[in-house]
Amino acid sequence: MNPGDTPVKRPLVLVIPVRNESANVPDLLRMVANIPHVHVVFVDHDSSDDTNALLVAGGAIVVKCDSGGGFGRAVRTGVKAAAQMLRDMPDGSGEGYIGWLPGNLKSSPVDAAKLADKLDASHAYDSAYVKAKRVGRPFLEWGPSAFAGIILSVWGMGPYWEVGGTPTIVPATRADVLLRGPDGLEFETYVITAMRREGLRMVRLSAAFGKRVHGASHWNRGLGSQINLLRRLMREISRTRAESKL
Repeated sequence: MNPGDTPVKRPLVLVIPVRNESANVPDLLRMVANIPHVHVVFVDHDSSDDTNALLVAGGAIVVKCDSGGGFGRAVRTGVKAAAQMLRDMPDGSGEGYIGWLPGNLKSSPVDAAKLADKLDASHAYDSAYVKAKRVGRPFLEWGPSAFAGIILSVWGMGPYWEVGGTPTIVPATRADVLLRGPDGLEFETYVITAMRREGLRMVRLSAAFGKRVHGASHWNRGLGSQINLLRRLMREISRTRAESKL
């Protein structure tokens, strides 16, 4: 965030799950050090390399995720810590925003903070949330994602875009809803359905999305894994919608 940018009026806690991202840690620490008025919680999710040691040595706040599960469990672990962090702030209100994005450097924590800034400046608190619109993606990534978004939107009778690990910013008042989400990548789909059920409007704001510099995806191993994920997301939409009718 540039020095002239307006800081987020309400506090933001960013949750960044990391798993064997030691090569990305130096850049992550540099990025979050340059974001004023924003708190960051790293979630170490079963790393077998020195990710955790590097984060701790760099002065980061790190919480450990229980073994097993997936991206959703890691985010929920961070959300729980973030909500407590907001409650422990001087005003004691717990009011603010909780955001998350993967630690693979495809998305920038700096951009996530700017999204929270725009949400806080332009929308009534607790009436909207941000689901970032990823820009700058190559067609081989954008095409399958757009196709999946169309299928899921038809299936779920509503907009289901960017259901991967994009920057998402949610009012902290909905932390309890987030904590009820599933363990896997279905978490992102759950959030869209759950926030709609809660009456919050989805705000799409652009955020740059680049290529993974280090490491490899923990789930995307080709067309087969993409089709399997799409099926899982469709089941999650059906499950969450069914629950909302109970």
